[in-house]
Amino acid sequence: MNVRPNPRYAEFAYRLGKISPKPSGWKGITFRAVELEHASPEDILSGEGSLKYGGRWNAPETFPVIYSSTRPGTAAEEAFRLAEDYELSPDDLKPRLTCGIEWNLSRVVDLTRSDLPAWLRLVDWMQENFSRINQSGFETLCQALGRAARNLGVSAFICPSARIVDGVNLVVFRDRLRTAETVRLLGEEELKKFLA
Repeated sequence: MNVRPNPRYAEFAYRLGKISPKPSGWKGITFRAVELEHASPEDILSGEGSLKYGGRWNAPETFPVIYSSTRPGTAAEEAFRLAEDYELSPDDLKPRLTCGIEWNLSRVVDLTRSDLPAWLRLVDWMQENFSRINQSGFETLCQALGRAARNLGVSAFICPSARIVDGVNLVVFRDRLRTAETVRLLGEEELKKFLA
């Protein structure tokens, strides 16, 4: 699916280039809740699902993003709320596995700060129904912001969840990870044995 670029992209790229504080390091553990058919270590860390279908911060067929949450409950609830957004019936819901990921990132923009610039109207933008907007052939405001950050070399966003009150997500631009940045799937060997 090709979408038309959001007309505010150039503005976002300019403003993000001047944002203060500058992107900084972030270390921590986040969680993903994935369907069993996508639970291989390679799939969990690939971002291929978001590349194909898009997500809040990337339009379909643009670039891979790894979406995760800082709490395991938020990750699971995010996954099931997404199913509601796509109007899946209870019979369509598939079993999921929740796994932890350890990160050491160097260029992260924190969108949970209370002192964000006034032009970043995340509360409004995150109410956009990205799948419907994309199906209409357009890139959303959040997707344009994500594309601008990625193209400026930002590794990730820390951002509030649009679906879960007080939920916090880590949104990693997979193809912008630097050599010095690390990602490690926790329990990877045990997972491989389970899936064998």
